Amino acid sequence: MPRPKRSETEGFLTITTVARRLGVQPQMLRSRIGSGALPPATNETPSRVMLFDEAWVEAARQALTDGAPVRRRRAASRVPSPASFLGYPLGTAGKVPGWGEIVAYFEALAAASDRVTVEALGSSTQGRPMIAVAVSAAENLTGPARERNRELLGRLWDPRDRAETELAEAIARARSVAVILATQHANEIGAALMTMELAHLLATGDDPETREVLSRTITLLIPSGNPDGIDIYGEWYGRWLGTEYEGCDLPWLYHPYVGHDNNRDWFMLTQVENQHFAAMHNREHPQLVFDMHQMGRDGARFMVPPFIDPLDPNQDPVIQQGFAAIGT
Repeated sequence: MPRPKRSETEGFLTITTVARRLGVQPQMLRSRIGSGALPPATNETPSRVMLFDEAWVEAARQALTDGAPVRRRRAASRVPSPASFLGYPLGTAGKVPGWGEIVAYFEALAAASDRVTVEALGSSTQGRPMIAVAVSAAENLTGPARERNRELLGRLWDPRDRAETELAEAIARARSVAVILATQHANEIGAALMTMELAHLLATGDDPETREVLSRTITLLIPSGNPDGIDIYGEWYGRWLGTEYEGCDLPWLYHPYVGHDNNRDWFMLTQVENQHFAAMHNREHPQLVFDMHQMGRDGARFMVPPFIDPLDPNQDPVIQQGFAAIGT
């Protein structure tokens, strides 16, 4: 990569600085600029190094969080796997991708596969993009198809004043929606990594079972309910990697306001990340929501229903009965 002269960069920001401020990877910005999803760079040196000003940063921040899906296109090259994109297999000791790398991977996957779209739900507390990754057959992911599916599932969500024929049509024609919410707690990184592998598996699988799943369902992956915490915890881990303190506990909150208790906020919805998720959930009317957590180092533990009292009085008893049935 050519290095610009200091006189050429005076008063401007480099793409590395801009990417760090936006919480993304430089390659994602280059890709978005090249596709027209982001405006052209403010300036370009004779050696073709892109430079930016503060107005461009704010425009890009808005574009990255305005909820517009990433434009999908087929790529001639092979659909990237997490390992090929990051340079190491997920789960490699001492290797934890940052939030910008996770987002950039899903962007690359969406660019290479018409089975994947990436949507920015909004900004996190510290301004990082919170994303939803939709995986399904290509015909289910067009704008009109998604809106039609929401309308059909909306009939079942609130069947009052609906004719039986309308409900029957919804049952027959709607695609089931499953939401996987991963890594609300930033030290439980395994679920976020799993979403990368799962998305790649569904994007590349060509067996009859995978094709049937893609045809009949829409999977919505939320790689993390706390994007800020991914970087907060990851940077702390990296700071002590290879020292006697490697793996030591973070001494401050990995969510800027509520720490580990962001998943106790689903009633009040005081945190912006939970507000983004709730808005997506209430728009999509999912049939399944899978909230993935990860146990610590004290041994394997599994928590399965039926759960003990007190049960949430705001939930329909049918939902609680369904939980209990799964656990039997």
